Amino acid sequence: MTEEVKTPAEGLAPAAPVTPAPVSTPSSEPEDKIVSDLRKENADKRTKNRDLNLENDQLKAVVAEFSPKIEALEKRAAEAEQAAQIARRDAAAAKHNLPAEIAARLQGSTAAELEADAAKLAALIKATASNPNQVPVTPGNVASGKDGKTGGQSLYERTQGRRRS
Repeated sequence: MTEEVKTPAEGLAPAAPVTPAPVSTPSSEPEDKIVSDLRKENADKRTKNRDLNLENDQLKAVVAEFSPKIEALEKRAAEAEQAAQIARRDAAAAKHNLPAEIAARLQGSTAAELEADAAKLAALIKATASNPNQVPVTPGNVASGKDGKTGGQSLYERTQGRRRS
């Protein structure tokens, strides 16, 4: 009772070579469209980037062209402002009959400030002119004693001068 066991390959006809069927998935076409759209978008962005770089270079050239002109105009504006300040100062001095030498000493950035300083100086000059022997009293120049010397000098002379004598 021995039966022969046949393997599956023995009893069958030779198999035909298997070639894979073309893979056609339903999502293949949309993926191709997505890739195509991304490539187009990338190309558009590269073109736009190139155009922007060219525009940037042109603008840099314009800035380089106009920078010296702008600097010259800013310098002229500063000179004009300085001349206007001198004119305001001279006008304030003339209004209060101050000499040109004193006009240069007026302080202030506005016409009102210059006017106030000119009025103050004019009052000091008028007070000094009415009593030429009087030393004007200012915070740094307080007269003390009969000799008209400042307190520091008079004190020094009183303390040091007597010791040496």
